[in-house]
Amino acid sequence: MRNLKADKLVAPLVKLISNHADPVLADSDWGEAARGAELCRTCKTIDRSRYPHAVEIVVRAIPRGLHFGAVAQTGVHIFHRRFIDEIRPYLDGYVTGECRDAGGLTDFVTCYARNYLVLRGGANTTYPMCSLCGSVFWYLGRKPYVLARDLTNQRVYQDVQCFMILDEEVVRAVDWKQYRDHMLIPVGVRETPLDGRRLPGDPDWASWTAKGGG
Repeated sequence: MRNLKADKLVAPLVKLISNHADPVLADSDWGEAARGAELCRTCKTIDRSRYPHAVEIVVRAIPRGLHFGAVAQTGVHIFHRRFIDEIRPYLDGYVTGECRDAGGLTDFVTCYARNYLVLRGGANTTYPMCSLCGSVFWYLGRKPYVLARDLTNQRVYQDVQCFMILDEEVVRAVDWKQYRDHMLIPVGVRETPLDGRRLPGDPDWASWTAKGGG
């Protein structure tokens, strides 16, 4: 997957991921303590019922050259402070927390919002849901999209794992040369889902009247 240049966006939204080869691993002691506290005891995503409680994480180490990345086996993402400072004007409603490793405070933070978008897929897509916190897990397939009814006037959204979903204005505002490990994945916007499924918060699609583009 190639990087998308800011002047060649092919979708109104893009999902930001890192192409770094090495994962970010959580400190095992922190991970045990966080379950049932910062993280859901069952699915280990951020417990958003505690918003605006800041999630402070301890990781084993941060791979050199990485600027943002999912922390393995958690629903937490870490972001370089420089990147967060760059997009801070667009982060209304987001909460940041410290990130530490064995050496102490790092140049990274956690960042999450109360709500998240569900990336959706085609007719055969399934969406595992946590039996405890109700989190709807992410769609990993090709050509993800979100529903127009779930969008607000935000410029930055997240999925359940805190991957950021940015609009064109934010993409153009970032100096991507500073973040060599970035990849921007196009995210479409539809009025009605291709999967035909009724997820929590969805209307009855059988009687839904699309406003266009669906």
